[in-house]
Amino acid sequence: MKKLQVLGLAAGLLLATSAVFASTTFNGQTGNVAQPTAEVTPYGMLVVAADYQNTKDVINTEKDSGALFIRYGIVENLEVGAGYRVFQVKGAGGAGDTADTFSISAKYLTPIKLLGFDWSVSGVYDTTHKYDGLPQDLRTTQIAWVGDQKFNVGDRTIVGTVGANWTERDSGSLVKGREHAFRYFVGASIPLVDNVTLVGDAQTASSNMDDNGLYGVAIVYRATDDLSIRGGVSNAYPTGEVTGVNKGKLFVGASMKFNGIK
Repeated sequence: MKKLQVLGLAAGLLLATSAVFASTTFNGQTGNVAQPTAEVTPYGMLVVAADYQNTKDVINTEKDSGALFIRYGIVENLEVGAGYRVFQVKGAGGAGDTADTFSISAKYLTPIKLLGFDWSVSGVYDTTHKYDGLPQDLRTTQIAWVGDQKFNVGDRTIVGTVGANWTERDSGSLVKGREHAFRYFVGASIPLVDNVTLVGDAQTASSNMDDNGLYGVAIVYRATDDLSIRGGVSNAYPTGEVTGVNKGKLFVGASMKFNGIK
């Protein structure tokens, strides 16, 4: 519980001081809500992001979840990142058990231009540490091929996203053992008024991993050139690999960028 309070305080400080250069996914990558886009963090830019999601009563969670992320443009067209999320699960005897997930990620913007899209390849590796009900660590690998295309509508630019996501989940000694899924997703970023953008994405479901197709929609407000905040709804269950569950839940987030760190 103390971990959640610390993350909540960090998110509050971000909101109070500033937030996003581009929206941050539940895995910490540059993206819309749950899925990456082809965009990468520019060389020398550091982004710090936080989110707080209402996950109470979703699957076996007992409390909301919170996360902190960092990502960095390490060279031209390549971002790397890391994240930490905590959540509380229902124990076998009714007592809650705090669990956590640590993730690392990378995304490369390729020189490929195909069908009018810019294309990137991204990867995320995360570990959810064992807790009551999870006898050993759960490790997940995700690799996505994702494309963005811009559409000019009047004086506004809409960005459409398409992609495919391969996931391997290794639950070790658990009944299902190692599972694989291949899913497709789409997304969009639509400017509404100055400094306000509607973002969203949706992914097909896999019977191996999802209860439903994954979706998310949010309003992103650019408070300053360096800070953005967002709020929305998603049925993402963001522990381990991001999967789609039966209930849509509210979330809030913030991102802050720092330039010239080379």
